[in-house]
Amino acid sequence: MAKKKEIVHAQVKNPILIRKTILESAIFATEILNSLQKFKKIKKEKQQFRIKLKKELQEIKSLIEKLEIHELPRPPSIPHPSSAPLIKKEFKKEAKKQIKEETKLIETKHSEFDVELKKLQEKLKAL
Repeated sequence: MAKKKEIVHAQVKNPILIRKTILESAIFATEILNSLQKFKKIKKEKQQFRIKLKKELQEIKSLIEKLEIHELPRPPSIPHPSSAPLIKKEFKKEAKKQIKEETKLIETKHSEFDVELKKLQEKLKAL
């Protein structure tokens, strides 16, 4: 036969403090669960936006291809895409020239500062 369960009582010295800490930890746990739920929702929305973005990019690419196939007449100010590599080369050459000019200017500026610095150092030595 089954034995009767005995009821055991335990005395806690500070039950109010323990209740308070248990409630605080329960509140903290529910806040964490709530933030996790929000995080999952945001992650799902992000995935949906990515899928939507991919679809729209594919549509844009296909429209661009269709446009290139049927190529509309271009205004004279806009060059044909086949001449794009030539334009890129020209831009690179111009950029290199500008960089060389800027480095020359920087070098001359440094040299002017060096001259001034040397003059000041000589004055300091003379004192």
